[in-house]
Amino acid sequence: HLCQIAEGQETQTAYETLGQVINTASHVFLITAGNRALIIPHHAFPDPAAQAAFAAQIDKKVEASQD
Repeated sequence: HLCQIAEGQETQTAYETLGQVINTASHVFLITAGNRALIIPHHAFPDPAAQAAFAAQIDKKVEASQD
């Protein structure tokens, strides 16, 4: 599960409910069921390499959950 904490609230999203992972220069978009998205801004990461590694790791977990 992916854990998200925002405004003091914690939610969990199962990897199998995620679809596409889109990594751009400014955000990582995790597309969920119903064409919704979890949007993570670039400033949540210490550097672009960490952002790319996060996106790749999530993409790998999403693919594994769909096998």
